[in-house]
Amino acid sequence: MNTNQRRIRRKIRRDRTLAGARSLPAIVANVFMGVALALVVLAVIDGFMNGWGTNLMHYVYAALQINYPQTGEMLQGSHGFHVASFLIMGIVSFLLIPLLTAALNNWLAEMIQEIKEGRKTYRGLQGHYALIGCNEFTAQIVSQVLAGNERYAVIMTMRDVITARERLEASLPAEIAARVLFYLDDAVQAKAAESLCLNKAEELFLLDESDGQDSRYSRNLTVLQQIAALCSARALPLIVYMQVNNSTAYNLLQKVEIPANPAIDLRPFNFYENWSRLLWSYYTLRRNGKPVYDPLDFEPLEGTDKHVHLVIAGFNSMGQALLLEALRLCHYPNYIAAKGKSKAKNKTCITVFDAQWNELSDTFLTQHGRLEAIEDIELTFHATDISSPSARKMLDEWARNTDTLLTIAVCDADAEKALEKAVNLPETVYYRREAFCYEEIKAGDKTQRIAVNNSRTRVLVRQHQTSAPDEMFAARQIGDRIVPHPTYPNLRLFGTIAEGVDLKQLNDDIPMCINGIYSEKSAKGEWLFYMTQLDECMAAISEAIGDKTKLTKWREMWLALSENLKWANRFQVDMYGYYMRVLERNSSLPNEKHSTLMEQLSETEHRRWLAERVVAGWRQCDDMAEGKINERRIHKCIVPYAELSDEEKLKDYNVIATAPILGKLNVEC
Repeated sequence: MNTNQRRIRRKIRRDRTLAGARSLPAIVANVFMGVALALVVLAVIDGFMNGWGTNLMHYVYAALQINYPQTGEMLQGSHGFHVASFLIMGIVSFLLIPLLTAALNNWLAEMIQEIKEGRKTYRGLQGHYALIGCNEFTAQIVSQVLAGNERYAVIMTMRDVITARERLEASLPAEIAARVLFYLDDAVQAKAAESLCLNKAEELFLLDESDGQDSRYSRNLTVLQQIAALCSARALPLIVYMQVNNSTAYNLLQKVEIPANPAIDLRPFNFYENWSRLLWSYYTLRRNGKPVYDPLDFEPLEGTDKHVHLVIAGFNSMGQALLLEALRLCHYPNYIAAKGKSKAKNKTCITVFDAQWNELSDTFLTQHGRLEAIEDIELTFHATDISSPSARKMLDEWARNTDTLLTIAVCDADAEKALEKAVNLPETVYYRREAFCYEEIKAGDKTQRIAVNNSRTRVLVRQHQTSAPDEMFAARQIGDRIVPHPTYPNLRLFGTIAEGVDLKQLNDDIPMCINGIYSEKSAKGEWLFYMTQLDECMAAISEAIGDKTKLTKWREMWLALSENLKWANRFQVDMYGYYMRVLERNSSLPNEKHSTLMEQLSETEHRRWLAERVVAGWRQCDDMAEGKINERRIHKCIVPYAELSDEEKLKDYNVIATAPILGKLNVEC
């Protein structure tokens, strides 16, 4: 830490102490002014009665009737002189001290108010985290970025700073809250943005302060231009996490390209999409090192006739995000395409229930109008609530089917309504009558009789503000056994604000390396090398990841990539969790069967890629000679796997083969 940084830190600590001490102005003012005025009055009297410039200490010694240190003589003054001196000093002190004390109090109070209201800024900050905007996600972000370090977070907001500070401090540990600074200003103004010292900031978070009333998307794009200008002198691009919670604006962001800027590493995020990825993707939410949620394929599918069935109740922003993520993820190797008169087998089923579907359908299908091109997923919409008799009848039938891996996600924004629906689904969702029994478990000296419920259906309930605590449906410790909830063993809460922004999920290191490896190998035509010499290829990838020069090159390539193609790489990582699970549980297969599995997974990867491209608005070429045109969003590979060239198939094989090593990637730049 340099001298300037230490000075800034001391200044921040002083101002926080000053702002926190309510009685400090009066104490400082009275003590300081009392001493100062006494000396001033003495100097005035000395100058008036003995001539200006006379030694002040000479007068003090004389007034106090003590020996003068230079001569050792007693300096005497007349009785009248002393009386007059102290009388004048008393009168002047009585008249002036209250006035000057009041002035000092006002000055200190104004300084304190300036600090509290966020009008005091600190130049020279570096290595800090900057946040533009303050909302319900701020506490979670601040707690993540300030954990385990001594950095500061600077928040610029247009809200009332005193209220915002109180709310934030109530949600944070005192040690972290002490390192949060607030600025009251509008970042659209260039001078305001300068006060954030972005040229030396670690990262920036561009948050939405609209509270759902309107979208700040276009406003934030204006702020991005200001930020880019301020960061032009940075050695490395500033990482900017931009929140876009409006689903329509977020879809636009992936389709309408933002011009790349070398000063900014933009990482947009959407709260609802974050949660959909936290549920089932490679980035699944973990607590104490263990996944909180079961994957949609909670039982192995390879080599079986089972299929995944996802039911989404409520087609709001959360429901749409879950559907789009499922369309990207729900592709499995046991799918068998239709041939001749035979029908396709083991399709993934996704069913949406929403009473307002007829009003929502036009907008959604306009945004994603080519979903029928996803051959291995059967998508059905019902304009009815999940509590309706017709919906309950369907749920009962699906829950009874032992070949169906059923997950029901209740997405109502009203937490109480969502919970009420989730605990009142058909009985077959919670109980398997043929498997329900009781078991006696010893707990110390006592024996406890508990229900053993082998329900297979998973139920997810959205709880935005966690009105229902996790403990309500949590497993219990009885003796040395962990016992699931007797009635709702597979019910889990999701969608809370407190866990909706995971910075590990927003890290682009793995997608960046995927793009770098793909670009290099594709340019050299080395896909065959991946298949024939896989061990050597893995070693080459590990070596490349450890080469900082190569990482710098890959980062430059990543920053130059269009936003749409960045997301293609990000969504590829989402599927890594599934591939890693399958390869791990089939690691002991004989070579012949392992080769067959790899071929099946390669086909699965192509269907995943095709679905991801279709969701993003891409379509098949009208003329296969056109190949790939980003501007028109057409691609020659949006065809069934069997119609791909051998080279294209090798690219899919490469994804599966490299998933285990890239999935455990640790990049150090």
